Amino acid sequence: MRKTIFVKPLSWRIGLVCLIALVITHLPGLAQNATPAATVAKDAPAATMPSDPKELILLAAKINGLTGDDMKPWHLKASYTLYDDNGKESDRGTFEESWAGEKLDKQVLTLGEATWTETIDSHGAFETDRKTLPAALESKISLLSSFRTPFLSSIRTQFVSPLPAESELRKFEFTSKDLQSGTLKLKCVRANYLPQTMPLDFFNEFFCMSPEFQSLRIVVSSDFRDQVLRNDPKPFEGRSITHELQFLRNGKPRMKASLEILEDIGAVRMEDFTPRPGSVPAQNSITIAPGIMTGMLLKGVQPEYPLYAKSAGIQGTVILQAKISKAGHIEDLHVISGPAEFQQASLDAVKKWVYRPYLLNGEPVEVMTTINVIFALGNTPFRK
Repeated sequence: MRKTIFVKPLSWRIGLVCLIALVITHLPGLAQNATPAATVAKDAPAATMPSDPKELILLAAKINGLTGDDMKPWHLKASYTLYDDNGKESDRGTFEESWAGEKLDKQVLTLGEATWTETIDSHGAFETDRKTLPAALESKISLLSSFRTPFLSSIRTQFVSPLPAESELRKFEFTSKDLQSGTLKLKCVRANYLPQTMPLDFFNEFFCMSPEFQSLRIVVSSDFRDQVLRNDPKPFEGRSITHELQFLRNGKPRMKASLEILEDIGAVRMEDFTPRPGSVPAQNSITIAPGIMTGMLLKGVQPEYPLYAKSAGIQGTVILQAKISKAGHIEDLHVISGPAEFQQASLDAVKKWVYRPYLLNGEPVEVMTTINVIFALGNTPFRK
């Protein structure tokens, strides 16, 4: 029987200290620009804050974003600014989307002089040929938009679907803590581990909501490096939609985005969803948020905590980029970042994982996703 380490997130105590520091530093604008609860309630269903954290996050998933069976066709446009590692502005662009159902969706992303478009209709998914884009722009476009992107990185995710689907949320239990900075009150929720799950992003992220209307205000990654501050929530079609986003890494700005247009489409015109000239069938692999792929994990091998790292008191997070085949097996795996002491242990374990095939329009497709493997001391050994 092999002994492995059950890797889990940092404690709530440490996490809340980080969150409080984050709130004090960055949230005055959130508190000043927040839409009053009375205003939101005109168009959005008023709800009492549930005491059970699972019910709270399920309610928040219904209220925040632009998804759901009852959603009418909509159109949005947002502008964004990217910053380099020194916090200086590096690029600007826009993101625009028209949505009228699962098989009627069009997204247009501009980045400087480059434009990328993806259209989904009854014939499938089509996009402008990415091979014509410089490699640097291609990587940024993948980060910013693509149809489904890593959870904390995507402009689209944060405006349209900032929380996982209800079907995924119901699989787990949650813990909540109250957080207050000045007059701003937040309730932060985090998923608990289940014995059969693995330590991926979704299980470690903190989701902080305002009690007035369960508006999602902050999303914090498991290692507290990445944060999304969600400013200026306003009502739309019975939901709370953030109008300003701040993406931070290690406390430094990496991207800001502002919602300029959000409107009902009204009568749907099919020509608005026609693939643009020069479009080709979308690439076979799509990028999926880590939280979604977590729920599709069939077999997982826990990484072993290297003894020399444990003896030296070394902790850290390894971020992996994974390509998952149509059959659900890891085809390609490489390290994006993380302590060298943990990289090989992470690769050795994750390459053995098996997922349920991901279906797009009823057909299995290759998937690209990111995986965070967190090594923290003081964990309870997990045997498999």
